[in-house]
Amino acid sequence: MLFPFFSHFLFYTLMQLVAPSAVTIAVAILAIICTMNFNVSFLLIIS
Repeated sequence: MLFPFFSHFLFYTLMQLVAPSAVTIAVAILAIICTMNFNVSFLLIIS
């Protein structure tokens, strides 16, 4: 669970340095939310 979040944090930080804009931040937040939802659904399917 921590690895996807950590990789998204690195991606978020990298994108902030490369292209600091409201659109980039919004895309990063949406990506994190989608990943969290996918992880929850995946864990529910496994269990």
